[in-house]
Amino acid sequence: MKKGWRRYTPAVRPAMLILASACLWSAIGTALFIKGCYRCRLYPDQALFLLPLGVATGTLKSHMLLDNSARSGLERLRRLSGLTCLGAVYSWKTWIMVLCMMALGGILQNSAIPPQFLTLFTLAVGWALLYSSRLAWGAWWEG
Repeated sequence: MKKGWRRYTPAVRPAMLILASACLWSAIGTALFIKGCYRCRLYPDQALFLLPLGVATGTLKSHMLLDNSARSGLERLRRLSGLTCLGAVYSWKTWIMVLCMMALGGILQNSAIPPQFLTLFTLAVGWALLYSSRLAWGAWWEG
């Protein structure tokens, strides 16, 4: 029987961590992208410009930054064996980065930055996360 706090740890196999990673990237990306699309409707005269630019910028961000992060995270998960805490879906460094990005998002939302730029930013980040989630979904599918 496990001792101490470990008995309360939600332990899963590495394949479930990969699935959790895919779900998290997809869910957060979808939520941000939908938020960006919703904000686009506030600027109907600029929406036809903001949406494609957000997708293009997000695709570029995905290929240049997030894909590398996703690949290294997936490699870390593949090296795990046995049951591991569900929180290990990301490294401590990545969890800290996520918290910093959330804080930055809150700061930006309450800043004096033009709302059209924030809409573009939200679209790009949402699409980049959603697009890069394809790597985790592929890794999970391959098993």
